[in-house]
Amino acid sequence: MNALIRRFTFLTAAFPHGAYQSQYFNQPELRGPSAKGQLRWWYDALFEDLKSEQRLFGYVSSKDNSRLGLEGNQSSCVVVRVCCLDGEPKPIETDFMPHKGWDGGKKNAIAAGTRYEITLSPRREGFNPQEQQRLERVLDAWLLLGAVGQRANRGACSLRPDDAPTASDAYLARAKALLAGSEL
Repeated sequence: MNALIRRFTFLTAAFPHGAYQSQYFNQPELRGPSAKGQLRWWYDALFEDLKSEQRLFGYVSSKDNSRLGLEGNQSSCVVVRVCCLDGEPKPIETDFMPHKGWDGGKKNAIAAGTRYEITLSPRREGFNPQEQQRLERVLDAWLLLGAVGQRANRGACSLRPDDAPTASDAYLARAKALLAGSEL
């Protein structure tokens, strides 16, 4: 099976960060593991098939996985790569929205309008047709309806895939198709 490649743009300032999130080392970055975490969430939300999700994205030995019939450890079958199409993104200082009594302030962000490409490549034997179809749906749902990073639940870090519908009716139809059969 072939790799899945999508291009997208941040609609709003984005606050995805790695391990170093202090005010003094505040460099936003969008990495494959962060995107992979989002994809796992969307996979679970769309399909509620934990066994398939674990097989696709990897798992470690645990009692819960043993109950699913998954023994031992398995690495992910999906390699997720994210690259900025605009070169090395230069962080911008922007207002950081208040939360839980904190006044907010300034924080570095990836600027709205910054373009990225995400690639999902198969590892080992590749994706079977069902996995390929599900991954396409998960990826498209995340890019059309999701976000990534801090304050995503307050409108920051919004994404827009390059192939997103521009008319509201077409957007709603696409969103309904992607969410069909899920609890979302």
